[in-house]
Amino acid sequence: DGEHRVGLVPGDLRSAVEIAIYKHEMERRLRTSEAWLSATLRSIGDGVIATNSSGEIVFLNPIAQQLTGWPAAEAQGLLLMDVMGLFEESTGRQAKNPVYDLLGGETRNYSLVSRKGVKTPVEVSCFENQSDDEVLGMILVVRDVSARRELECRLIQSQRMEAVANLAGGLAHDFNNQLTVILGYAEELAGRLDD
Repeated sequence: DGEHRVGLVPGDLRSAVEIAIYKHEMERRLRTSEAWLSATLRSIGDGVIATNSSGEIVFLNPIAQQLTGWPAAEAQGLLLMDVMGLFEESTGRQAKNPVYDLLGGETRNYSLVSRKGVKTPVEVSCFENQSDDEVLGMILVVRDVSARRELECRLIQSQRMEAVANLAGGLAHDFNNQLTVILGYAEELAGRLDD
């Protein structure tokens, strides 16, 4: 029945197909971009924690999950400081929320106590996650510095041992000089006594 059919004008059909193809291509690019971002964040050697503008956790990468002891699924929606057990290194007191305490890009050392009670020395940096006109939340980068601290302690110990060895070598040299003088006089005395 010709009266009830909706007719598509060939130009409208072409526009609808072009829009569908464009939309499909943009969705494919978005999925690809999200996959790259996700793989990158999972493979970073530091812990990455993202919060929304209300301070609730929206993402933890595997290293952050390991350091905090919180699986990402359980931590999502919780406030940052309910998941991160941060303590001031110098005083041992509970730390202030780094989102408010650190300047953009500033790094500070803390002790992080995981959900399971494991204490780890960490460096924490905090950055704003923002679009063109609004702050979307915060990104925290948490770096385990225990290996670096151990290497620093070994280096200090090595330097101390080297200093002790140099001191002992210097004392031995001085002692040998004194012994040489004493032995010289002893030989001279022995030679006079024989006469």
